[in-house]
Amino acid sequence: MDVLAEIARRVEADERLSDEDAYELMSTHDIVGLAGLADEARRRRHGRRTTFVRVLDVGLTGPLPGVVSAGELRLSGTPATLDSAIARVRQLRSVAGDVPVSGFDLSDLDALAADEGLPLRTLLERLQEAGLELVAEAPVDALAEPRAAIEAVNMAGLTLARLVLRTVPRDGLVHVLRDVASLQRAVGVLRTFQPLPRRLQPQAPTTGYADTRQVALARLLVDNIESIQVDWGLYGPKLAQFALAAGADDVDGVAAGAGPRGGDAGDEVRRQIAAAGLEPHERTGRFDAVPA
Repeated sequence: MDVLAEIARRVEADERLSDEDAYELMSTHDIVGLAGLADEARRRRHGRRTTFVRVLDVGLTGPLPGVVSAGELRLSGTPATLDSAIARVRQLRSVAGDVPVSGFDLSDLDALAADEGLPLRTLLERLQEAGLELVAEAPVDALAEPRAAIEAVNMAGLTLARLVLRTVPRDGLVHVLRDVASLQRAVGVLRTFQPLPRRLQPQAPTTGYADTRQVALARLLVDNIESIQVDWGLYGPKLAQFALAAGADDVDGVAAGAGPRGGDAGDEVRRQIAAAGLEPHERTGRFDAVPA
């Protein structure tokens, strides 16, 4: 029997794939068949529904935004001190209205806690008291103890917006994805996972072929995280469409306001999602639906 056909049978039966299955999928040259298998797994979970969030990125210094029309206000950058981070969160919270305020890389906050001589949970609690609602991302490959750090987020009354990979996995993609699934079984609070690296390397760029494989494998092997996500701002509409056809169901990083061609970025992402044969649904950073 064809290997992909046999694995497809197990996916359809909601069976967890074995390590042997995982390495078979990793080694296949049938990228179209692999993407189709991941798309089927995604449709079994989400149907044609595809969510996206419009994000307004705000720096740690500089002017605050005026009228806010976004699903998430996200502080970008690495804070130098806890006091400066708290002050900026309070400033942003004062203009955010009902829009959730997110910010920071969890590994940066972990390092800041060590510099400040504080437990990570204490630092996170102080940011939550200042008005932070979501930690923007947790790079699983940059945290010394991912489980402890993510549990600290939860215990501090915050939500982790997304689990990410900072760089292309060095220890083998299957191994990393298996670790992500194991982490979710331990913490049980992860809502979204971005399998494409956050830091692009111009000297060693990834290919559309490799990126499509990575997204598809993430959907098939990390079957206990609800949403597989692609970053619109980082990877652009072309790769986002490939990702949506290979198992992704959520689009992050859609700019709040005008898109690159001058129109509304939300309208552009809706068109791209519809062109992929899917149904666009705008959401907030809390995953609440935005009325059409």
